Amino acid sequence: MDRRTFVAHAAAAAAIGAAIPQRVRAQAFTNAASERSSVVDPVPESTRLALGLGDDPVFAPHVVAIEKKFLLGAGFIEIVTRTFSDDALAGEALVAGGLSLWTLGNSSAVSMAHSGVPLVVLGTNAVMVKGAPHTRSLFVAASEFVRSNPIATRQMVGAMLKAQRYVADPQNREAVVDLFCRQTRKDKTDVMASWDNYLFDPTFNQAYVDDMKAMADSLAAAGRIMSPKDPLDYTFSDPLAAADPTLVKVAGRFKV
Repeated sequence: MDRRTFVAHAAAAAAIGAAIPQRVRAQAFTNAASERSSVVDPVPESTRLALGLGDDPVFAPHVVAIEKKFLLGAGFIEIVTRTFSDDALAGEALVAGGLSLWTLGNSSAVSMAHSGVPLVVLGTNAVMVKGAPHTRSLFVAASEFVRSNPIATRQMVGAMLKAQRYVADPQNREAVVDLFCRQTRKDKTDVMASWDNYLFDPTFNQAYVDDMKAMADSLAAAGRIMSPKDPLDYTFSDPLAAADPTLVKVAGRFKV
């Protein structure tokens, strides 16, 4: 598939509800090895991690994972964040190896998977509980990345799970919103107004399957994809199961 086709397919399925600045930027968070509280075992294949970051509240776990040093504790010494104007650019960076983890709406993920983009779903970041039905933001990675970096993938998913749980805890809400607003420079009133739209639930369950299939059926009916694929074929649930097996009610079929 050439770049024009890739961009056409991916841009047609921009993530729902994500307001991403119209630019690409990179920011590095480098932590001295002396800051690590303990030696990580096993050590990830690479201690550098590139995360896609936006200014929508669905990216609160990413900010927490960095600022609370959950990723550092997982063995990642250098964290690079990149912000993209649309999912097409992020998808290209993902496939080219310039992005370890991207978070996007399931509409875009389904469209890309059906367009031949070699991505896998590593988990649900947040479920939209208000507004568009069957909508959720997903953690995705390139299939080549997870094959080449099984330890890093597992450590990354574990750290993001820890961040999701921190964000989902009502006792941390005020602190998380303050942290998110400081990092993104978003207005706190606006963030608080939309906060309850999101449920930070990483579980792979039948609801995940139903939402993905409903989105695929909707895209197929609109002529944007051909015959829908089973979402479990491009779902990689093993890293989440390694972190907490109770969160995998329905297992993905993708294997490394």
